[in-house]
Amino acid sequence: MEPSTQNTAKIVSGYIVLIDVETYDRHSFNEYLSQFSQLIVKNEGMLLFEGFAPEIIMGDWKPRNMLLILHFDKKESFQKFWISGEHRALIYKYKDVADFKIVQIQNVHQK
Repeated sequence: MEPSTQNTAKIVSGYIVLIDVETYDRHSFNEYLSQFSQLIVKNEGMLLFEGFAPEIIMGDWKPRNMLLILHFDKKESFQKFWISGEHRALIYKYKDVADFKIVQIQNVHQK
């Protein structure tokens, strides 16, 4: 059987947001995450993945104790979510529960 020469890559318009989290209070963080997830959905996004204890495979990146991956179809949806009063209030309410490092990836390609 010959390998397929057809390009199966599909461009998906959207934005992936990778959040590297250091949680200080797991119980309170779970409350935050529940409200955070609802707010993401309200702004046309999805929480694709949440995982604890990331493991380094290669390189010198030092992820903390949790990773979250979000998806938004449109940049405007992400921006609306990010600057919303509800999001700011949520960050303020839970400011002592966790620390975040956040990266946004635009123009997602899915294979």
